[in-house]
Amino acid sequence: MPPNNTTPLTAEDNKKRVKGNVLDREKNPCLREHNMSLKCLNDNYFDKTKCEAYFENYRRCKKFWGKIEMERRWKGIKPAMPSYDEREEILRQHQANKSS
Repeated sequence: MPPNNTTPLTAEDNKKRVKGNVLDREKNPCLREHNMSLKCLNDNYFDKTKCEAYFENYRRCKKFWGKIEMERRWKGIKPAMPSYDEREEILRQHQANKSS
């Protein structure tokens, strides 16, 4: 029996929880890229070959924010994923460093 008499999550409950995280801009820094990929698929009748640029953009976004999250975790910064408001400043700093 789980502690505190809580019932374990069913597979369906877990799917809803994960889906909720994906669709929450605070928890998913790549929500815009996610939505753009889905829109491209929808607009192109799910022909993935026509959406490769969107998929690549989404992968780059996930990789970038995954790296930021890992660095913050390593440094002991909480929360590991920056808030929505913090992300704009982090992006600005990254772009400034990239252009110098």
